[in-house]
This record gives sequence, structure tokens and C-alpha cells, in this order.
Amino acid sequence: MAVNHPPEPGIWFTNLSGQNLLVFATSYRDGTISRVVLRYLSGVQKIITIEDWRRLDLIRRHLPPRQMVEQG
Repeated sequence: MAVNHPPEPGIWFTNLSGQNLLVFATSYRDGTISRVVLRYLSGVQKIITIEDWRRLDLIRRHLPPRQMVEQG
């Protein structure tokens, strides 16, 4: 079951596969979020709909993943 976190730019999440992803940006249509831009640690960027976002099982992270801190 998906936990519905709002897609806030700058917030990190971990999915059920253990992948860390950043909400990089959101786009709006008629005043509501319509798309979410995700960026993975690998650098891959993906644009998904807000409906797809709501189906994701994500754990919110309060700090950047350790790999990012070590790479930075």
C-alpha cells in the first residue's frame, strides 16, 4: 500500500527497491501539481504524473542519502 507523501522539491525518498530519489521539481496545471520530476543518485531523471506519484511506496528521508554526502 502506498504512503502518500506530498512531492516537495528538495526532499529525498527511498523506494521499496532501495533506490534513493530526489523530488527535483514539480509542474502545475490549473493550480494543482500535474507532474513530478524525480532524480536518482545515478543522475537519471524521470518525469511522472501526479497519479503515478501517488502509487509509489516511498519512505521520506530527512537527510540526503549517505552516498550523496560522501560524493559531495
